[in-house]
Amino acid sequence: MFSLLPAALFSIILAAAVSAKPGLSVTLTGKAYIAPAIPALMALLNAGPKEANGVGALIVTAKIVNTGDVKLQLLKDPRTVLNPLHTDTFLISNAAKKAPAFRGIKIKYSPETVVAQKKASGFTVLAPGASVEVKHDLSKGYDFTKSGAGAYNIVPRTAFEFVDAAGKLTPILATAKGTSVTLKGKLALRRVPRTSPGTTPHLGRRATFRGCSATQQKQVTAAAAEAQKLVDSAVKYLTVPANQLPKSTPRYVAWFGKLDFGRHADVFVNFQNMAFEKFDSYTYDCSCPFDEAFAFVDARRFGTINICKLFFTAKPKGSNSQAGVLVHEASHMIAGTQDFVSGKNAAQGLAIRDPNTAIQNADNYEFFAENEPALK
Repeated sequence: MFSLLPAALFSIILAAAVSAKPGLSVTLTGKAYIAPAIPALMALLNAGPKEANGVGALIVTAKIVNTGDVKLQLLKDPRTVLNPLHTDTFLISNAAKKAPAFRGIKIKYSPETVVAQKKASGFTVLAPGASVEVKHDLSKGYDFTKSGAGAYNIVPRTAFEFVDAAGKLTPILATAKGTSVTLKGKLALRRVPRTSPGTTPHLGRRATFRGCSATQQKQVTAAAAEAQKLVDSAVKYLTVPANQLPKSTPRYVAWFGKLDFGRHADVFVNFQNMAFEKFDSYTYDCSCPFDEAFAFVDARRFGTINICKLFFTAKPKGSNSQAGVLVHEASHMIAGTQDFVSGKNAAQGLAIRDPNTAIQNADNYEFFAENEPALK
């Protein structure tokens, strides 16, 4: 059980009458102490039936509760259970510590952009004690073929962000309560061939478009050309001359952390593979319905980059640019990157505290390639 913290401690009034001389009294009064408001959040899962007959029945409901004493303006970040998109928002494992393969979508999302836009659709607002429920169909994001049938523990990821009273983007970790479900029968909606990073089949064709207007096609084509320049330039920058070792540079350290030869080699190979899969060979689909996203890729549709509304509001070049968005999405498909954190500040912080994860994070590749402001 969790109890709410009181909004304020009781006022303490101390009054004492002291006789000094006839007609004289002294009164002491203590001031009220107001406890600071403390934000707190809880994420609970309700799977309904404890047995799922086939992955299609694996549906859970996430309940997010404001257990603090201040109103929370939470971002409906696709990386959290506040958003019903089929992203990797759950930690799922069986008794053997095996996890299903993720087969959902990876999306380019910018918390800073959503906050700047101030659109109500980008947030969930919870008063103290209030809650919201969001249903998730796990069959759309996870493939249990290799991990097998049986009992699974399902826990929601706990990292959220909210906008505080000063308008500042603030992280908050929720207390999580998961659930257990026994899965039997069909283990995946559809088997998807999975290629390892660096072994993806060469697309070998010209760009094609779906649901894109002539104006949109023109913008995407220009962005694809610029994205190709960015990854080609990154490859050139990371190339180590023969008989030499990689050098630590401000640009590398900013986005991938302390120099390590193995990590440097991984980053180089990832950019090399992205450069090989030409950006003018992808399929670009402009039918994305998500208002608070730039673009996304779906594991079941290799070679397709889905272009969302925010993409067309981004500048052609520079930080969080149209070209950078395409680099971000290509890193998902070609290098197998994840969206562990989003935004420049978060990406730089990740590089400092956890370089091993930074070289697996899509935004770190995007911002390294964009290199704005320019670092040597």
